[in-house]
Amino acid sequence: DQEGTINIVTPESYQGLEALCAIVGPCDDNERESDGTLYVALSRAVGHLVIVGTDAGLAKMARLGRSAK
Repeated sequence: DQEGTINIVTPESYQGLEALCAIVGPCDDNERESDGTLYVALSRAVGHLVIVGTDAGLAKMARLGRSAK
């Protein structure tokens, strides 16, 4: 990764890496998004995290966050 660039990636291809800013979305409450995939997507940001999704998708991520504690 080069400074000042934007990378569009899937959570699977970014596993184990970090980003200063991550934008995750669109997120909805469908079965294609496993809890593991959402966790990887949400845990890549070290500075800023922006989440875009439906109410149901955001509720699913909130449940995932509570269960990770």
